[in-house]
Order: sequence, then structure tokens, then C-alpha cells
Amino acid sequence: MDQMHMVIELCKRLGSTVGFYMLQVDFFAQYEARFGAQKALQLLSGVLGTIHKVFSRSTDVICHYTEDTFTICSSVSSARDAHDMAKLLRASIEKLNIPAANPEVYPVVTASVGYTLYTGQRNQSEQDEDMDVFSFLEESEDALTAARFSGRNTECSFIPMVKQPVELEISDASIG
Repeated sequence: MDQMHMVIELCKRLGSTVGFYMLQVDFFAQYEARFGAQKALQLLSGVLGTIHKVFSRSTDVICHYTEDTFTICSSVSSARDAHDMAKLLRASIEKLNIPAANPEVYPVVTASVGYTLYTGQRNQSEQDEDMDVFSFLEESEDALTAARFSGRNTECSFIPMVKQPVELEISDASIG
């Protein structure tokens, strides 16, 4: 968390963009039930190795988040770059060609990826100062949930909703 916080602060100072990714191995519980704990650990080790190949810069931060989920924090040049990295990450897991627990659904182990972006502002606003690692983890987790609900083995981004004030028009007739 401290390393991710440092990346956010650096992005704020430089006005650059950082991507927060969350990757979850699809159907991991079924894989572990079918092949056992030892094979499941080998699977996670292979996934982690692949993540390190895709996100190989010394400034990239990779964390084991939950049993079957990893988070990555990496600077990116654009939204297109972030999407391409998410797509490459997902495809690289698939290319490991590890037999899946349920080959009728998909023949090899796959992963779902959710991500969000943050662009630091050199002249920070109060809203910008409220952004922290936990906010970005929550947003990337929401995007991961969307990827899982859209069929897994895909990538989705989190687009924050723009909140705009709504003016209600009240007329004398509606009060009556």
C-alpha cells in the first residue's frame, strides 16, 4: 500500500497518469477443488510470473490481494495504453495454456481484469487530495466485478460517474 501511495503522490506531482489493475483467476475455487492445493499454488505462481513479465518496470507495484486476485499499479501514457496493458495481461494468462478445471466452459485457465485510471493534477483540488489507494482499489474491483459478470476472460475499465447538480423546477401548480 505504501508503494502504491508513493506512485499516486508522484503522479500528482508530475501530472501523469497511473493505472490500477485488479486481476482475478477465473474459476479458481473449482481449479483448486479439482487439482488440489499444490497445483493451485503452482497456478498462482505462474500467474504472478506472467504479471511480472507484463509489468516489468521497477516502478510497477504488484500485490497479491486475495487468494486468487492480484493488484497492479503502473504508470501509463493514456487510456488506450491502459486498455492495451489490461488486454495483454489477460491474454498472457490465457497463453499459459494451463488446463482448466471445467474444460466445457473454457479449455484453459483464464483471468478477468478490471482497471481504473488516475491522472494527477499539478494544481491539486480538494477532491484530488481525497483520492487514495483504497479509492482506486475499490474502483478497479468494481471494474473486475463487471468483467466477471460479462462472462469472464475479459477486461473492463471503471469510468467514474460525473456528478452534476440537478435543478428541480417547482411550479405553483405542483405544490397544491
